[in-house]
Amino acid sequence: VYELVSEMAKRAGHSGVIEFMPWDAAQRIAQTQPNIGILALTRSPEREDKYSWLAKLYTDDLVVVGGAGIDVASLDKVKDRPIGVLSNSGAEAL
Repeated sequence: VYELVSEMAKRAGHSGVIEFMPWDAAQRIAQTQPNIGILALTRSPEREDKYSWLAKLYTDDLVVVGGAGIDVASLDKVKDRPIGVLSNSGAEAL
């Protein structure tokens, strides 16, 4: 995604800097400061009104992984198990 957005900015004549930061901080800054973009944000009904959506860059699949002997073939199989996800990520809504 970094390379794609860098090339898009270059072609648009934009000389902005792409900065890596903690996910929560990136979302907070993108919601409160003008002329800030955030990369690789999952679009969801909860986020729809918080951002101005520019372009769909890619589609991503979410997967569940588990230790040996744990059946993770579907979300139904793990619905009663603790699951870790990145805070404020698209997976959190699942």
